[in-house]
Amino acid sequence: MRHPFQCLALAARSDTHILIAAAGSNIHTYNLNDGTFLASWHPSGVGKRRSPGTEDRVKQPDRGRKDDGLLEGPKGQTESPTKRRKLADHGENSDSISAEIVLETDTNTIASSKPSKPAVIKLITTTDAKHVIAVTGDDKCIHVFDLLDDGSLQHLSERQMPKRPCAITLAPDDSTILCADKFGDVFSLPLLGSTVATDEHSGESPDSKTLNGQGSTSVVTGFVPAASSLTVHTRRNREALRNQLKKTNRPAEKKAFNFEHQLLLGHVSLLTDLAYVTLTEQASSSGGRGSYILTSDRDEHIRVSRGPPQAHIVEGYCLGHTEFVSKIVVPYWRQELLISGGGDDYLIVWDWLSGNALHRVDISKHYTLWRDSANLLSAKSDVHRLQANVNGGDSNSGNGSGMFAVSGMWVMKNEEQLWPIGEGEVFVALEGVPALFQWSITSDWLMEFRQCHSLHGNVLDVVVLEREAAIMVSIDNVHEAGSTETIRAGNTQEEVLRLQILNLATATERSLHAHTLDLVSFSKKVSNDGSIGAQQVGGDVQGWQKALSKSLYGVEHLRKRSSEG
Repeated sequence: MRHPFQCLALAARSDTHILIAAAGSNIHTYNLNDGTFLASWHPSGVGKRRSPGTEDRVKQPDRGRKDDGLLEGPKGQTESPTKRRKLADHGENSDSISAEIVLETDTNTIASSKPSKPAVIKLITTTDAKHVIAVTGDDKCIHVFDLLDDGSLQHLSERQMPKRPCAITLAPDDSTILCADKFGDVFSLPLLGSTVATDEHSGESPDSKTLNGQGSTSVVTGFVPAASSLTVHTRRNREALRNQLKKTNRPAEKKAFNFEHQLLLGHVSLLTDLAYVTLTEQASSSGGRGSYILTSDRDEHIRVSRGPPQAHIVEGYCLGHTEFVSKIVVPYWRQELLISGGGDDYLIVWDWLSGNALHRVDISKHYTLWRDSANLLSAKSDVHRLQANVNGGDSNSGNGSGMFAVSGMWVMKNEEQLWPIGEGEVFVALEGVPALFQWSITSDWLMEFRQCHSLHGNVLDVVVLEREAAIMVSIDNVHEAGSTETIRAGNTQEEVLRLQILNLATATERSLHAHTLDLVSFSKKVSNDGSIGAQQVGGDVQGWQKALSKSLYGVEHLRKRSSEG
């Protein structure tokens, strides 16, 4: 089964353009000049975290006893033992817990610490195309790679964040990573930072105060029950003791940062996206200059904060959304503009420094026209299911309000005046919708709708190819078009291209370009390569499919229910 490319990135060098694509936990590179496959990176040892001392605990239960420590009576009935046998009789320490409880705890620990390979959830490249930054979700790690001349990836560092990262960007000088997590905090990390040795007993780094600015938090000692199997005899009390041990034998630890970092700012609400902008006095109509951090959250807010070292100072807010804000984007050629979208049925164009909304763009009108004209499924019942799914009525979203959510926004500058109007283009994807909506940004800072591109499947990610006047779209080949949980039939999964090319220029305009790579043939070649992104799915196919749906779709879960206000 071929895993879709959930993340795409482009490394644009002067002589070579390299496409970086993530399929599950693996990262692949391709040469866009000739369409050849270059290399793959596969994680090794990622997620293989075992509780300390687990491998040393091999105690076995007494023969003739059940796993819960009760004696077996006639006809399988159980009864409390009249006299508890001490573990010291078997050569064990008398102050340890019972062998039965240890075995049960060990089984759960081993089951939960089986090696896993976290999927890549974010993928970006530096401006000079020398480094690649990837974020893996389940282990909350930021990976930095060196992109070599042959297209292979050399792993340089792996830094685990305290909370799951949800957005990542780079400072203009490519030397600093800005990482936002769902807890609401934004951290800055050096691109090529290295880990620092920590004290084995305290869990603190020797220079923790210089790393954090506020010192590091030591490991929290877990609660240990005063009772043990030697002092507890009744069945009910032994069950209570087992429940306590399950919760306290593996306490959550506050791990110290073992790498250089700085906490810049924090949101009270769940943070969704961020952007780093540097304004010059000439580029700003409001006269402002300097660096700024723009952040959005689940509570409909867009905050404008100063850049480091004054990130704690809030310059203002952009308020106008009534639902969560999932995506914000700043056109790199006009950085005083901000475009935002989320759970509302519209986009907003902002003069973000002043906090003024310049234009409100209606999405629902164009979405409705596309939905009514699209002939994606022939059966009438399937059409109704498609319309319900793309309107947010899928059972996994828990929302039947008929709303949709913006899952991605990308911008392209009109470098060679390929279109008669507009300085650039904005492409918008809606979660679980097999279409991409395109607007033009005009010189008077408005957005004019251009067209809607129907696709073979749901949009996962987009990479802009300005040199080729095209965009490359990552398609979900596993789920049905318009659904976030219905799985395609096995044969149709192989037929759907995982990459789809949208040529924005005419054939005459494309002939003027020096780069004549057949992008359509390239997308077919990559999509049909069964060795790239192939997943070996075991017996639990439904479990794998459920985990895949959860990793690919989650924007709609940001929507508040009526009980949350």
